[in-house]
Amino acid sequence: MTTQDEAVTAHPPVRVEKLRVTDHRGLPTERVRKRLAATFPAAGYWLCHEARILQEFPPAMPTAQFVSVDIDQRTLVVEAPGYALSQLLNTPAGERQHPFQRSSDLIRLIQAVCQATAAIHAVGVTHGCLRPDNLFLSLTDDRRIDYGSVRLTDFAFAHSALHRMEKAPFLDPSSTQAAFLSPACRRALQQDWRDYARLCGEKDKTRWSALSDAAKKRYADLRLARPAYNAIGWRADLYSLGYWFHHISLRRIDYFNGVHQEKLPALLKKMQRSWGAGGFRCLAAALAELDTFELDAASPQLTMDPAQAPLENQAPFPALGVAPPAATEPLPGDNAAPRGGLSAAARRPLPLGTAATAGIGRTRAAPRRFPWKKAAVAAAVIVYGAAWFAASHDKPPKAAAPRADSVSSSPAMAASIPAALPEKPVKAMHAATRPPPPTPLDAGGRFRQALKAAQTGDAKAQTTVGLMYRHGRGTPRNDTEAVKWYKKAALQGNAEAEAYLGFMYMTGRGVKRDDHMALKWERRAALQGNATAQYNLALMYLDGRSVPSDKIQAYVWFKLASASDAGARARLRALIAQMRTNDILEAERRAGQWRRDHPSVR
Repeated sequence: MTTQDEAVTAHPPVRVEKLRVTDHRGLPTERVRKRLAATFPAAGYWLCHEARILQEFPPAMPTAQFVSVDIDQRTLVVEAPGYALSQLLNTPAGERQHPFQRSSDLIRLIQAVCQATAAIHAVGVTHGCLRPDNLFLSLTDDRRIDYGSVRLTDFAFAHSALHRMEKAPFLDPSSTQAAFLSPACRRALQQDWRDYARLCGEKDKTRWSALSDAAKKRYADLRLARPAYNAIGWRADLYSLGYWFHHISLRRIDYFNGVHQEKLPALLKKMQRSWGAGGFRCLAAALAELDTFELDAASPQLTMDPAQAPLENQAPFPALGVAPPAATEPLPGDNAAPRGGLSAAARRPLPLGTAATAGIGRTRAAPRRFPWKKAAVAAAVIVYGAAWFAASHDKPPKAAAPRADSVSSSPAMAASIPAALPEKPVKAMHAATRPPPPTPLDAGGRFRQALKAAQTGDAKAQTTVGLMYRHGRGTPRNDTEAVKWYKKAALQGNAEAEAYLGFMYMTGRGVKRDDHMALKWERRAALQGNATAQYNLALMYLDGRSVPSDKIQAYVWFKLASASDAGARARLRALIAQMRTNDILEAERRAGQWRRDHPSVR
């Protein structure tokens, strides 16, 4: 009989992968890519929630740095140099089983992680799910642990005063993997799932797996008024750290002296108690007690590459019945094969977590067997038809012109760099008199050509130069230069450049993040009919960025963008499910009025 925990291990709802890539400066960097399974409920909501939390942290914080989130591919990418603690615990260090086997090194680790946790609490964020697989540390040049390099990752179930959770988190308090959660966390989880079950008409159920299929289908759309998990604070994180470090201390620790052997286990137990039961009154008190330990100077040198150790996911997810992604399905990211000339991460780095993304993570239909016989017959018909057409028409038809939004109209504003179009084919009798075709320019040549035209004041060329700087085409990637050229073109009224410039202000790429300036440029481009700007303007209204939150206005701009943007159509469908009928009718009226007032704008 398969237990719930075994089922979770066999079918993980989350996959984590470490990437080693080159950043825009040409320097090597390390990233972590998290991917939710195709049937993960409300995947878009959880990814955007984590992206919002990550963007609250300034660059100097001991946390992973947000890179991109791709709702369509259900992935989140963050900068996270170093190795997970779960990897380091499986890495030999000389004659020792792991680099923290000596009590002095274990205490250094506890100090460093507690200091990092105190830093996020100081800015109002509670992690809520600290584990060895989301604590990262780097190595020094001589392959020793750098205790000042601690990075906290995986803020999926974190919350802050600015970004509170609106759904019951997928942490199963009854799972054996959830023992690191404090009693307050477990009570909060049970309360949240009980409230959700009550909303679905299924009282007295306190876990996801106990809900009916009908109740599970409503998860993407239902929001809880006041999730109890938002009430947990620093003590929940300290409890988790005490739990994990206690288990690490059971791995045959070599104590530096008798004081360590007596005081360290007592301190770890104290971290797991409430103040009334003898626990710490605040996190600073725990750090003060850690500072009283006398530590030796030497640290062990690692004898194996930690990258060879497994990156384990120890999250206590409930049994979601989620199948792992197919082995042939490509993982998106910076090293993924480009689509439409751009990587998946560049295609949709969406830092805006919005309510409209809550229903995006839909279950894929089971694949059907491919009808090979029918395909063969159809192919034969096509071949014979093409041969007949070529024989009866000496002038081939013109190739369809690419649409302006054929690559993407998403907030990432991915666009391909225009290349030279092929010449029209001519009859064979004139082939001898046709001059040889020009040699196509490489990316560097196209950049130099576009830059020369841009320097004469050509707005379209300036936009192209901005794109090439933005995506590193023919020149090193440089967001600051991209903003400079976008601005030159935008000041001449180029709608495409205005939309791109607004995006740079929205995300803080190459310029200080400024929602007011983003709204200004996105609105200008949207009024000219640019679908990308209309999409982003809808997101700003939906999320209340520099404008009051207004679902009706968001609907209007999604509606206008949906004429040429499939992503806008998907988000419009998700938004409709959250609106009242009267509001939808009003939004439709406004969208129709806008089209009548702007007949020249397509």
